[in-house]
Amino acid sequence: MSLIEWTRLEPGQVEALVAMFVNRERMGSTRITPSRGDGGVDILDRGAGPTGGDVVYQVKRYTDGFSTSQKASVKDSWDTLRSDPRWDDLRVEEWHLVMPLDPSPEAELWLQDLAKDSGVSATWRGLGFVEQLAAKFPDVVDYYLKGGATRIREAQAEVLTLMGLDNVGTATSTQEVTERVQRALGVLDHDPHYRFEFRFGEGPLPTPPADRPGLVLHTAQGTRDGGRWITVDVIARCVASADVEPITINGRFEAEPGTELAKAIQEFYEYGAPVHAEDAFTGELTAPAGLGGELTSATVQIGTAINTDLGDNPAMHLDILGPDDTVLASVDMDRTERSQGLDGSGIRVVLREVNGIFELEERWNLTQQTESRHIRSGDITGLPVRVAVPGIQFLTELKSPNRIRISSRHTAPGRGVVDEHTDFGWDQEQVGGLAAVRRILEVLNVIQDHVGTVIRVPDFPKVDPGQFQAWRFAAAMLQGRELTATIPEGQALTFDLDSEIEVEDSVAVSLPWEVTIDDQVIDLGRYEVLLDEPTLVHRAPVAGGFSHTFTTKDNRIKQRRASATT
Repeated sequence: MSLIEWTRLEPGQVEALVAMFVNRERMGSTRITPSRGDGGVDILDRGAGPTGGDVVYQVKRYTDGFSTSQKASVKDSWDTLRSDPRWDDLRVEEWHLVMPLDPSPEAELWLQDLAKDSGVSATWRGLGFVEQLAAKFPDVVDYYLKGGATRIREAQAEVLTLMGLDNVGTATSTQEVTERVQRALGVLDHDPHYRFEFRFGEGPLPTPPADRPGLVLHTAQGTRDGGRWITVDVIARCVASADVEPITINGRFEAEPGTELAKAIQEFYEYGAPVHAEDAFTGELTAPAGLGGELTSATVQIGTAINTDLGDNPAMHLDILGPDDTVLASVDMDRTERSQGLDGSGIRVVLREVNGIFELEERWNLTQQTESRHIRSGDITGLPVRVAVPGIQFLTELKSPNRIRISSRHTAPGRGVVDEHTDFGWDQEQVGGLAAVRRILEVLNVIQDHVGTVIRVPDFPKVDPGQFQAWRFAAAMLQGRELTATIPEGQALTFDLDSEIEVEDSVAVSLPWEVTIDDQVIDLGRYEVLLDEPTLVHRAPVAGGFSHTFTTKDNRIKQRRASATT
């Protein structure tokens, strides 16, 4: 006996019920409704095929017999899928015809003949398949056919009332409140579209969960500075949940002309750029469980949707080419955002250097045929110097007459596309700042070449100026240079040595060598101080050796890296 009397249902009920069965079974599948122009596709599960191709489910409302006109409708759906240019990007491996009706042998042969020579596996998913899903998802049956929707809405209201901060009457005992909440939450568990996770506590409002799979709405009730709070996380049971029971916001922004907010709103409208509007939005939120309501002087932040299609080959490699085609700098970048304006006039792409050193945003106005580029620098403090150097070198070379070569990562860079546009309109302060950072990083990179400790980029504003000089001296000596320094008039050099040394025409003193980089103390081995024509001013025993004080004829000394045998 069938679990559902399919023949007594309205055609629309059949399609809605069967489609939700499939969506729940295939959680990542997307509902394509007629209002969006389904092109013969009711449900699409991208990448779910045996070899990574696409799977299509064509849901039909047929429950009693498969007539000639119904065959024509199925064939039309099949032909549309195969010919509609909106689906040119599909690589369909499987096509499932789904309805609460098992095929006759003739109908099954007809379907296989329809898909013959197409390279697509066609399968009739009939009554048995649908009934299995009905048994697996009784909450869907209850919601659509047995009054479950009404009970769930009543339970939502009950929970929100009982868990409100000020809405529980004093005559209601704690035990009774708890029991009523538990009963209501039990009913909510049968919502076929969403799960609701309630939390309550006291203190500062908790932050929304990050990267919570299926999270479509997080609400918090309370005060920012403490007190009792309640949060509700709304979790979609499948991708199609937001199509069937959508969460919407309608309203308007309020911004004075010429302000930064007005500019940001215009860029959102033209390019789909993110916008953060603080206390400037009035409207209404429509959401399940009665969680919506009126929004007054609300703060709204609009950004790129999660899982946005980033296009082919989002992993990219960029080179800066000099006038003679010499590669001056290179970075790997990821395409992280891609958006289009609401009016369709502009598109926007954001590339992010893989270590977050900078972002490059490009905008194209398709109507005016114009292009603009913007650079946003990231914080390099704490990054390994080895990681930071290429990105900063790249930024300092972004200038005319240099050019950018763009290629897919892990391919031959020489096969990439060359872009002549490298004028980013840097002002002199930006140019000077980047050049200074590059010089310091390249000095630290030389030191990194000679040590096994990972050197990290220091917090430059907090670095003592004397440290910068010490880094430059260390890098120069590590590269084999001999440095000369002058002893101030009237002063001398004192060394504590293990034993007495004889004074000759020159004296070489080997000393431990360390350099401090931010809070890191880096051991560089040993260095030598060379004294030409020295005068021993004083010698005296000290703990563990002898103290020697010297002057030189011209008040000069030399310093160099000690040899391995010193």
